[in-house]
Amino acid sequence: MMLIHGSGRSIADWDMGIVERLARRHRVLAFDLYGCGFSERRPSFTYGYDLWTQQAVDLLDALHVDQVAVVGHSLGGMLACVLAADHPGRVSSVVTIGTGLAIEPAQFLPAIPGVGELLMARSAMYGPAVSRHQEASLEAAYRIRGTRRALLMYIRRQMTIDGLRLLRGVFEEMQVPVLHLSGTQDRNIPPDASHRLAKRTRGQFRPIAGAGHFAHTDAPDCVVAQIEDFLSPPLPAQGPA
Repeated sequence: MMLIHGSGRSIADWDMGIVERLARRHRVLAFDLYGCGFSERRPSFTYGYDLWTQQAVDLLDALHVDQVAVVGHSLGGMLACVLAADHPGRVSSVVTIGTGLAIEPAQFLPAIPGVGELLMARSAMYGPAVSRHQEASLEAAYRIRGTRRALLMYIRRQMTIDGLRLLRGVFEEMQVPVLHLSGTQDRNIPPDASHRLAKRTRGQFRPIAGAGHFAHTDAPDCVVAQIEDFLSPPLPAQGPA
C-alpha cells in the first residue's frame, strides 16, 4: 500500500493518523513529494502531477514493488487517480480522502503573483497541525530552501496546466476500483465535490461523519475500517447445503 500526502504537507500527516493501523495488515510505503517534507528540491523541477507520479513510479521500481493499492489525501488522492490512469499496471485500487475537483479557499490568494510570495514568506508552515511533534516537523520542512517555490508552483499549475488536464479524461480512464472518503465537515474540499468525482471514476463514495478535511487524523479508526472493508475480497458464494 502506498500513501500520498496532500499539498504542502508531508508523511508527518500519516504518522498522526492511520499508518500504524494500516501496517498491521499491509506493507505500507509513504514518501514526501518532491518540494515537500524533507524531500529533494531542485530549481529544474516542475512541481505538479507529472513530476510526482513519476516519483511514485521511481519509488516502486527502486523497491521492486510491482503493484500497490494507493491511498491519497487531498492532492495525494488526485495523484493516485493520475497514477492509476497513466500507469494502470502499477495500481490495484485507489482510495481518496478529501479529494475532489474544487480549489481550496486558502489557495486562491497564493495563486496571485506577488501576493502568494508575501503570504508564504509570512507563514511558519502550510495547513494545521494536530500535535506539537507534527507542528515541529512541518515547520522544519517549510524552512527548507525551495519549499515555498514548490508550493506556489503547484497551486498555480492546478488552476492552469494541471487543472485543465482533469476536465476530460484521467478519471474516466481509470480501470481499477476506487473508494472516495470525505469528512462531512470538510470545508476545504466539500463532500459534494468528492461525490461528483466518484461518479466520474465509477467509484464508491462514503462520508466520514464529523470529520473535516484531515479525516485520517480526525477519525483514523473509521477511515481504516472503510479502507479495509473496501480492500477485503468478497467472501466466496456458498453452495447448497
